[in-house]
Amino acid sequence: MTTLRVSTRKEEKHATDSFSLVRQLSGQIAGSQRSWVEKTFYKRECCKFIASLRDPGKCCCGRNKDWHDTLSNLYSPSPVNEKWHPYGHTQSYPTNAYGTIEFQGAPHPSKAQYVRLSSFDSKPEQVLQLLQKHWSLDFPKLLITVHGGILNFDLQPKLKRVFRKGLLKAAKTTGAWIITGGTNTGVTRHVGDTISDRTTKLKNKVVAIGIAPWGIVENKEDLIGKDKVVPYHCVSSPKTNYAVLNSNHSYFLLVDNGTVGKYGGEIIFRKRLEKYIAQQKISIGDNETNVFLRGIQFFRVLRLRIIRVLLTKIKKRCCRDRRDTSI
Repeated sequence: MTTLRVSTRKEEKHATDSFSLVRQLSGQIAGSQRSWVEKTFYKRECCKFIASLRDPGKCCCGRNKDWHDTLSNLYSPSPVNEKWHPYGHTQSYPTNAYGTIEFQGAPHPSKAQYVRLSSFDSKPEQVLQLLQKHWSLDFPKLLITVHGGILNFDLQPKLKRVFRKGLLKAAKTTGAWIITGGTNTGVTRHVGDTISDRTTKLKNKVVAIGIAPWGIVENKEDLIGKDKVVPYHCVSSPKTNYAVLNSNHSYFLLVDNGTVGKYGGEIIFRKRLEKYIAQQKISIGDNETNVFLRGIQFFRVLRLRIIRVLLTKIKKRCCRDRRDTSI
């Protein structure tokens, strides 16, 4: 009995030591990942107040004058008609926002990885390394990039069916990534709805990556933190310049150019990243080829049709006014 008790204690001690070792190694790996993210990616913040022509109390970066009061060069003389530019009037600092979002209020609870990164300092190869090695994504064989406006709109049932059918057919392709604007607005909202309407099994297979401007994300202050787990509500506030993130995306690259409440700072970053991914070689059987890049331009065509309709109406109105004048 004594021998058995001693043996059991040894086994328990061995199990405890093994668990401690695994926990220690896991902590070291997580710490290494955190260190790499902070050393690799940066945020951008305005470093000089230049008054907006529309609102002298607000800087061209979108922030109020009070926010800039801590800057030593706030009242330094500026050249006449100096124009604010994200590259020349912002400074880079190590990123202070990355981790996991836990979406609240959605029909199906979901999580997403996110990082705040500079539009100027982030290299495509480093972003791809983040996606593959740190977020554990398999390299895509097909890259679906969806572009469109941010304004909300409804689709006619027939048009909606056509759009969803085409997107899902492409998304079911093994190894496909879908890249969108990431916010719960406009075209991206319809993409998210398409993914959400499918079964959970299919949703988990779809890799949806949102590339959104950091400065327009609603409640972005809640995302500030290192390796942080953030409960995030998907309900946007009315009458605001900000937008909530779409809960049907699993990964977010929040691009920071130092502005707040302004769209467009992510465009060049996204274009460079998509181009870089499309240039990579992949093996299909015995052959080597590039990643197939497919852009969905459907909503651009839709916008052009709307513009044509408006132009036609304006022309008719002008002709009617001319006739009335001649009478």
